Amino acid sequence: MFMDKVTLSNVPRIGDVLTFLEIIKSLNV
Repeated sequence: MFMDKVTLSNVPRIGDVLTFLEIIKSLNV
């Protein structure tokens, strides 16, 4: 969880987009 927070802090936009895409992909699959 800490690593995720650090990554999001470094790149909040890209991290948010990637996380959102991953969640959508998981739901679709």
